[in-house]
Amino acid sequence: MRAGGTYCPYCDAPPSGVLGATPPAQPAGPRAGSWALPPSTRDTAGGAAGRIAPTTTTRPFDRVALGRVFLASILAVASAVASILLTFALSAVATPVTFSLAGGGTSLPIPPFWVTLSLVVGGSAVALAETLAFYSAFRGLAYFDYRFSTPSKLAFLQLVGELVILFGAVVLMAFIYGAIQCAGAGHAVPSGCINLSTFWAGFALLGIGSIIALIGYIGVVVGVWRLGTRYRVRLFRIGALLMLIPYVSGLGSVLVAVAARRQLFRLGGAAGR
Repeated sequence: MRAGGTYCPYCDAPPSGVLGATPPAQPAGPRAGSWALPPSTRDTAGGAAGRIAPTTTTRPFDRVALGRVFLASILAVASAVASILLTFALSAVATPVTFSLAGGGTSLPIPPFWVTLSLVVGGSAVALAETLAFYSAFRGLAYFDYRFSTPSKLAFLQLVGELVILFGAVVLMAFIYGAIQCAGAGHAVPSGCINLSTFWAGFALLGIGSIIALIGYIGVVVGVWRLGTRYRVRLFRIGALLMLIPYVSGLGSVLVAVAARRQLFRLGGAAGR
């Protein structure tokens, strides 16, 4: 925090690393080791006259933000590839389980518990790490560029939605595997083992979390688009558009990663200069 309570990104952290790390401290005035920061958009008429273009002073902080955008994009690509591979893997290990309901029976392919648990834990970890990286990047840039204030808030909203989805997935897992354990392995699940209240609770949490996460994800895409405006890199905008399209969103993340990497080289971030 700066004097007057204004948020200052990265000011309280020690210097380290290159890509996603904290930039080195810049001497300012007679006191070596203090931070030389330009006025934030909050100090300049709410951002109307703020510094919305990269400068020599903001370069270390732009490198940090771009490093985190690069990390988030790589995680998104890894998540997309893993989803495709897991689709085929789950079809190979899943076994049909029949749930007996009042109107008849429903047979669903259910993978082993440890497979589902690994999928939920691993997928959630990657998704949360990706969203945190975008949130951190946009929050840092919002200090210098007011246009990233809303994307940073919506990225945080996406994080909340993903946590709600995770909780809903855990509730549904408790419903499915609790019913299977009640019936015994290899047997049809009778209606007495089916707790519909647990099912609907998990389903509702998934629905609410998905809506919240979708709104936040749109904000993240807007933030990526504005990266193209700030750095005048068209590849960011193309990637942002592709991120909105199902089945090719992974390609959009690839383009965003390439754009972030190129801009890092332009700013000297890749070599640590």
